[in-house]
Parts: sequence; structure tokens; C-alpha cells
Amino acid sequence: MRPQTARITLRPAVSADAAAIGAVFDAAVRAGWTYLGELIAEPMFTPQDWDQLVADHMPPNVLLVAVDETDGIVGYAAVHPADGEMFLLFVHPAHAGRGIGRTLLAAAHDALRAAGCR
Repeated sequence: MRPQTARITLRPAVSADAAAIGAVFDAAVRAGWTYLGELIAEPMFTPQDWDQLVADHMPPNVLLVAVDETDGIVGYAAVHPADGEMFLLFVHPAHAGRGIGRTLLAAAHDALRAAGCR
């Protein structure tokens, strides 16, 4: 795992991160999926959905969050080693262009390789 880029640190997600993970997703979707129009005006998932996503990505799955110097979550990536799959990768658009996505992608690949995926 490559732990830091531009004062960004990666760590495993914990249950208390669910709402912040959802906020990153909502911001990224609003900025990037504009073709969905009004469908993205409201959050796509409930707080309970995000709680479940975090619970579902505890080991053996991997959910990494990228945190800034204030410990705010600015991105995340999830992998399913049993399937050899990177499942999610989102970066808050306010933090785009800082290498966070690249760092998360590398860490996701490292987690899959560590689990024996090739």
C-alpha cells in the first residue's frame, strides 16, 4: 500500500466513516454524472445503505478511505479479493487532480495482489 500523497493518508474504513463515504459519492456523482439530470438532485442511497456498504466491506473485503490533514474523508476505494475485483473508487471533486485517485487505485491493486490475485 502506498500510504501518502499530497498530505493525504490512506486507512481502512470504520463504521463511523459511512456518512462521509456517502457524501463523497454524492458529490462525485453530482459533478460527474450530469447526464442523470434530476435523478442526482437527491442522494441516491440512504444513510442505512452506507452503513451496510461499510459493514459489507470489512475483511476479507477491503474498503480504504483517503483522509486529508483534518481527517476528513476525500475519497475511497473498495475491493473484493475473493472475486479479484475493484468494486468502487470515488474522489470528492473538490480534491480532484491531486493524485488521490491514482493512490487509491494503486492501494486497491496492492490489496488484491496481497490476497493472491494476479
